[in-house]
Amino acid sequence: GVDRTSLWLIRTLEQQLQLIDLYDKKHGEHSGGQTVGLLSVPVYFQAMQQDRFLVADEVKNDPRLVELVAGQLAPPGIGSLLEAGIFSRGERGGFVRFEQMGPGRHWEQEEEIFAGAVADLAALALEATARRTAEEEMERSRERLRLHIEGMPLAAIDWDQKVTIIGWNPAAEHIYGYGRNEVLGRDGHFLIPAAEQARMAEVWRALALGRSNYIARATNLTKNGQIIYC
Repeated sequence: GVDRTSLWLIRTLEQQLQLIDLYDKKHGEHSGGQTVGLLSVPVYFQAMQQDRFLVADEVKNDPRLVELVAGQLAPPGIGSLLEAGIFSRGERGGFVRFEQMGPGRHWEQEEEIFAGAVADLAALALEATARRTAEEEMERSRERLRLHIEGMPLAAIDWDQKVTIIGWNPAAEHIYGYGRNEVLGRDGHFLIPAAEQARMAEVWRALALGRSNYIARATNLTKNGQIIYC
């Protein structure tokens, strides 16, 4: 076993390394939150980027780690260190670090393989978290859009590619006279006067082909038969 295990992420925009979690076996404690500016450890950061693994059997004699020791970013008494990079979508997003206190030690190949497996699990967890965060933000954006549509004074009608009505805001209820439950799921052609059916068919065909910037003026029928322009 090892004395300390930690997970670090590279915050590119902030130009920092951020400690997410560190477990100290001797004290049985978890800690985190520490940040390290990349500009303060250029040699170490460059060494980290050169390979999947950074292996140091004797930390105090390793020139790649001088900045960590001098800057007190490695614990007093550390003897050896093993890091495995965390990669997501082909880019290094962080690393897992294993530290042994006391005299230096030689890291075996099996230990490197184990460190790499832990880093891969961390990558999967981080990707799942990022995906969940993106989905939550998308849902919040949809809710903001829904509230905007529901509150605006203009009629907003959503159609699918078969011209079935799938959205009908309160302003549409007021302008057209149809309640939401009366129109959702219906073929939207009933809103178009007979004389306009052929022309509007061309409009819908253009929209179905992806011409999202297509603009057309149309005449519609309200529930009481009144013709309106939109």
